[in-house]
Amino acid sequence: MKMKIYELHEKTMICPLHGGYTFNPLVYNGSVIYAGCPECVKIREEKESAGTRPEYDRLKDMNIGLAYLETCFDNFDACNGSLQTHLKTAANFARNPCGKLVMLGSNGTGKTHLAVSVLKQTGGVIYTAFEIGAMLRRSYNGDSKEWEMLKELCEVKLLVIDEIGRTKGSDWELNWLSHVINKRHENHRPLILISNRHLEYDCPLDGKDCKHCLENYFDNDVISRIIEDGLVMKFDSEDYRYKKRERNNERRLPEKLSEGEK
Repeated sequence: MKMKIYELHEKTMICPLHGGYTFNPLVYNGSVIYAGCPECVKIREEKESAGTRPEYDRLKDMNIGLAYLETCFDNFDACNGSLQTHLKTAANFARNPCGKLVMLGSNGTGKTHLAVSVLKQTGGVIYTAFEIGAMLRRSYNGDSKEWEMLKELCEVKLLVIDEIGRTKGSDWELNWLSHVINKRHENHRPLILISNRHLEYDCPLDGKDCKHCLENYFDNDVISRIIEDGLVMKFDSEDYRYKKRERNNERRLPEKLSEGEK
Protein backbone atom coordinates (compact mmCIF):
# COMPACT_ATOMS: atom_id res chain seq x y z
CA MET A 1 0.00 0.00 0.00
CA LYS A 2 1.38 3.40 -1.00
CA MET A 3 1.93 5.83 1.89
CA LYS A 4 0.66 9.39 1.42
CA ILE A 5 2.71 12.27 2.87
CA TYR A 6 2.00 15.92 2.11
CA GLU A 7 2.22 19.34 3.77
CA LEU A 8 -0.61 21.56 4.92
CA HIS A 9 -0.58 25.36 4.91
CA GLU A 10 1.79 27.14 7.27
CA LYS A 11 0.61 27.26 10.87
CA THR A 12 1.71 29.34 13.90
CA MET A 13 2.03 27.82 17.37
CA ILE A 14 2.97 29.35 20.73
CA CYS A 15 5.65 27.87 22.98
CA PRO A 16 5.23 29.05 26.61
CA LEU A 17 9.02 29.30 26.91
CA HIS A 18 10.15 30.65 23.54
CA GLY A 19 7.11 32.33 22.02
CA GLY A 20 5.66 31.85 18.55
CA TYR A 21 7.04 29.63 15.80
CA THR A 22 5.76 28.63 12.36
CA PHE A 23 5.79 25.32 10.56
CA ASN A 24 3.95 23.27 7.96
CA PRO A 25 2.03 20.34 9.49
CA LEU A 26 2.52 17.03 7.72
CA VAL A 27 -0.24 14.61 6.82
CA TYR A 28 0.95 11.04 7.04
CA ASN A 29 -1.52 8.33 6.01
CA GLY A 30 -4.42 10.50 7.10
CA SER A 31 -2.87 11.62 10.43
CA VAL A 32 -1.75 15.23 10.98
CA ILE A 33 1.72 15.59 12.54
CA TYR A 34 2.50 18.85 14.33
CA ALA A 35 6.07 20.07 14.91
CA GLY A 36 7.33 20.94 18.38
CA CYS A 37 9.07 24.19 19.29
CA PRO A 38 12.45 24.15 17.50
CA GLU A 39 14.20 25.82 20.45
CA CYS A 40 12.88 23.22 22.90
CA VAL A 41 13.92 20.43 20.53
CA LYS A 42 17.41 21.93 20.22
CA ILE A 43 17.85 22.24 23.99
CA ARG A 44 16.63 18.68 24.56
CA GLU A 45 19.00 17.29 21.93
CA GLU A 46 21.94 19.20 23.40
CA LYS A 47 21.18 17.85 26.86
CA GLU A 48 20.86 14.30 25.58
CA SER A 49 24.08 14.66 23.61
CA ALA A 50 25.97 15.98 26.64
CA GLY A 51 24.43 13.38 28.93
CA THR A 52 22.98 16.13 31.13
CA ARG A 53 20.75 14.99 33.97
CA PRO A 54 18.77 16.83 36.63
CA GLU A 55 20.99 18.73 39.08
CA TYR A 56 19.89 16.64 42.04
CA ASP A 57 21.01 13.41 40.33
CA ARG A 58 24.39 14.97 39.52
CA LEU A 59 24.92 16.08 43.12
CA LYS A 60 23.85 12.68 44.40
CA ASP A 61 26.57 11.06 42.30
CA MET A 62 29.09 13.43 43.91
CA ASN A 63 27.75 12.45 47.37
CA ILE A 64 26.71 16.05 48.07
CA GLY A 65 23.88 16.08 50.62
CA LEU A 66 20.63 18.01 50.40
CA ALA A 67 21.91 20.53 52.95
CA TYR A 68 24.36 21.71 50.29
CA LEU A 69 21.93 21.71 47.37
CA GLU A 70 22.09 25.51 47.00
CA THR A 71 25.69 25.90 48.16
CA CYS A 72 27.94 27.91 45.84
CA PHE A 73 30.62 30.60 45.89
CA ASP A 74 28.01 33.33 45.43
CA ASN A 75 26.23 32.60 48.71
CA PHE A 76 29.37 32.12 50.81
CA ASP A 77 29.25 34.72 53.57
CA ALA A 78 32.83 36.06 53.54
CA CYS A 79 32.20 38.24 56.59
CA ASN A 80 35.86 38.98 57.36
CA GLY A 81 39.22 39.35 55.63
CA SER A 82 40.30 35.78 56.31
CA LEU A 83 37.18 34.27 54.76
CA GLN A 84 37.42 36.65 51.80
CA THR A 85 40.92 35.31 51.13
CA HIS A 86 39.73 31.71 51.45
CA LEU A 87 36.89 32.42 49.03
CA LYS A 88 39.31 33.74 46.40
CA THR A 89 41.68 30.82 46.95
CA ALA A 90 38.92 28.21 46.54
CA ALA A 91 37.49 29.95 43.46
CA ASN A 92 40.95 30.02 41.85
CA PHE A 93 41.41 26.32 42.65
CA ALA A 94 38.05 25.54 41.00
CA ARG A 95 39.18 27.29 37.81
CA ASN A 96 42.48 25.41 37.78
CA PRO A 97 42.31 22.35 40.07
CA CYS A 98 45.93 21.42 40.67
CA GLY A 99 47.70 20.10 43.75
CA LYS A 100 46.00 20.06 47.13
CA LEU A 101 43.93 22.28 49.36
CA VAL A 102 44.18 21.48 53.06
CA MET A 103 41.36 23.16 55.01
CA LEU A 104 41.94 23.22 58.76
CA GLY A 105 39.71 24.70 61.44
CA SER A 106 36.96 24.05 63.95
CA ASN A 107 33.39 23.08 63.10
CA GLY A 108 31.14 25.51 61.27
CA THR A 109 33.84 27.81 59.87
CA GLY A 110 32.90 27.42 56.19
CA LYS A 111 35.35 24.70 55.10
CA THR A 112 32.81 22.28 53.62
CA HIS A 113 30.83 25.11 52.00
CA LEU A 114 33.88 26.14 49.97
CA ALA A 115 34.92 22.56 49.20
CA VAL A 116 31.44 21.72 47.87
CA SER A 117 31.45 24.94 45.81
CA VAL A 118 34.70 23.81 44.18
CA LEU A 119 33.35 20.31 43.60
CA LYS A 120 30.21 21.55 41.86
CA GLN A 121 32.36 23.33 39.29
CA THR A 122 34.99 20.65 38.73
CA GLY A 123 33.10 17.41 39.19
CA GLY A 124 34.32 14.59 41.42
CA VAL A 125 33.15 13.24 44.77
CA ILE A 126 33.16 14.10 48.48
CA TYR A 127 33.29 11.59 51.35
CA THR A 128 34.04 11.78 55.03
CA ALA A 129 36.94 9.63 56.18
CA PHE A 130 34.40 7.54 58.10
CA GLU A 131 32.32 6.94 54.94
CA ILE A 132 35.34 5.70 53.00
CA GLY A 133 36.30 3.40 55.86
CA ALA A 134 32.75 2.03 56.04
CA MET A 135 32.66 1.40 52.27
CA LEU A 136 35.99 -0.42 52.38
CA ARG A 137 34.88 -2.60 55.32
CA ARG A 138 31.68 -3.40 53.46
CA SER A 139 33.75 -4.68 50.54
CA TYR A 140 35.02 -7.49 52.79
CA ASN A 141 31.49 -8.93 52.77
CA GLY A 142 31.69 -9.45 49.01
CA ASP A 143 29.46 -6.49 48.06
CA SER A 144 32.34 -4.94 46.11
CA LYS A 145 36.10 -5.21 45.73
CA GLU A 146 38.37 -3.16 47.98
CA TRP A 147 40.98 -2.63 45.27
CA GLU A 148 38.44 -1.34 42.75
CA MET A 149 37.07 1.08 45.34
CA LEU A 150 40.54 2.38 46.18
CA LYS A 151 41.33 2.69 42.47
CA GLU A 152 38.24 4.84 41.96
CA LEU A 153 39.22 7.11 44.86
CA CYS A 154 42.69 7.50 43.36
CA GLU A 155 41.46 8.31 39.86
CA VAL A 156 38.28 10.38 40.27
CA LYS A 157 38.62 13.90 38.84
CA LEU A 158 38.59 15.63 42.24
CA LEU A 159 38.41 13.90 45.62
CA VAL A 160 37.34 15.74 48.75
CA ILE A 161 37.89 13.93 52.07
CA ASP A 162 36.10 15.56 54.99
CA GLU A 163 36.42 15.03 58.76
CA ILE A 164 39.98 13.72 58.63
CA GLY A 165 41.20 12.96 62.13
CA ARG A 166 37.74 12.78 63.65
CA THR A 167 37.96 9.01 64.02
CA LYS A 168 40.58 7.24 66.15
CA GLY A 169 43.05 6.88 63.30
CA SER A 170 43.84 3.16 63.34
CA ASP A 171 46.77 1.80 61.34
CA TRP A 172 44.27 0.43 58.81
CA GLU A 173 42.65 3.84 58.31
CA LEU A 174 45.99 5.61 57.97
CA ASN A 175 47.16 2.97 55.48
CA TRP A 176 44.31 3.47 53.00
CA LEU A 177 44.38 7.24 53.50
CA SER A 178 48.13 7.35 52.86
CA HIS A 179 47.72 5.14 49.79
CA VAL A 180 45.06 7.41 48.26
CA ILE A 181 47.02 10.61 48.97
CA ASN A 182 50.20 9.06 47.57
CA LYS A 183 48.60 7.78 44.36
CA ARG A 184 46.79 11.04 43.66
CA HIS A 185 50.05 12.90 44.31
CA GLU A 186 51.97 10.67 41.87
CA ASN A 187 49.35 11.09 39.13
CA HIS A 188 48.81 14.84 39.66
CA ARG A 189 45.19 14.38 40.69
CA PRO A 190 43.75 17.29 42.72
CA LEU A 191 42.71 16.65 46.30
CA ILE A 192 40.96 18.59 49.06
CA LEU A 193 41.49 17.50 52.66
CA ILE A 194 39.30 18.89 55.44
CA SER A 195 40.08 18.48 59.13
CA ASN A 196 39.35 20.00 62.53
CA ARG A 197 43.01 19.50 63.46
CA HIS A 198 45.64 22.22 63.52
CA LEU A 199 49.25 22.49 62.42
CA GLU A 200 52.02 21.84 64.91
CA TYR A 201 53.15 25.43 64.28
CA ASP A 202 49.83 26.71 65.70
CA CYS A 203 49.61 24.21 68.54
CA PRO A 204 48.98 25.73 72.01
CA LEU A 205 50.93 22.79 73.45
CA ASP A 206 53.90 23.34 71.11
CA GLY A 207 53.09 20.04 69.42
CA LYS A 208 54.23 17.94 72.37
CA ASP A 209 52.16 14.75 72.15
CA CYS A 210 49.16 16.81 71.03
CA LYS A 211 46.43 14.59 69.65
CA HIS A 212 45.03 17.48 67.64
CA CYS A 213 48.14 18.24 65.57
CA LEU A 214 47.89 17.17 61.92
CA GLU A 215 51.56 16.16 61.99
CA ASN A 216 50.83 13.69 64.80
CA TYR A 217 48.07 12.07 62.74
CA PHE A 218 49.86 11.49 59.41
CA ASP A 219 53.24 9.88 58.87
CA ASN A 220 56.10 12.13 57.82
CA ASP A 221 56.01 10.91 54.21
CA VAL A 222 52.32 11.88 53.87
CA ILE A 223 52.94 15.29 55.43
CA SER A 224 55.80 15.77 52.95
CA ARG A 225 53.53 15.05 49.97
CA ILE A 226 50.84 17.37 51.30
CA ILE A 227 53.31 20.21 51.80
CA GLU A 228 55.02 19.75 48.42
CA ASP A 229 52.09 20.99 46.34
CA GLY A 230 49.49 21.72 49.01
CA LEU A 231 48.09 25.01 50.17
CA VAL A 232 47.04 25.09 53.83
CA MET A 233 43.97 27.23 54.57
CA LYS A 234 43.45 28.00 58.27
CA PHE A 235 39.84 28.72 59.22
CA ASP A 236 40.24 30.38 62.59
CA SER A 237 37.27 32.75 62.57
CA GLU A 238 34.09 32.45 64.64
CA ASP A 239 31.51 29.77 63.89
CA TYR A 240 30.57 30.46 60.26
CA ARG A 241 27.16 28.79 60.42
CA TYR A 242 26.23 30.67 63.60
CA LYS A 243 27.29 34.05 62.19
CA LYS A 244 25.48 33.37 58.91
CA ARG A 245 22.27 32.44 60.76
CA GLU A 246 22.64 35.54 62.92
CA ARG A 247 22.92 37.76 59.84
CA ASN A 248 19.91 36.11 58.18
CA ASN A 249 17.84 36.71 61.31
CA GLU A 250 18.88 40.37 61.37
CA ARG A 251 17.72 40.77 57.79
CA ARG A 252 14.28 39.41 58.74
CA LEU A 253 13.79 41.88 61.61
CA PRO A 254 11.78 45.04 60.81
CA GLU A 255 13.84 48.23 60.68
CA LYS A 256 11.54 49.98 63.13
CA LEU A 257 8.94 48.59 65.49
CA SER A 258 5.53 50.15 65.52
CA GLU A 259 4.20 51.68 68.76
CA GLY A 260 2.04 48.63 69.39
CA GLU A 261 4.98 46.27 69.01
CA LYS A 262 7.33 48.03 71.48
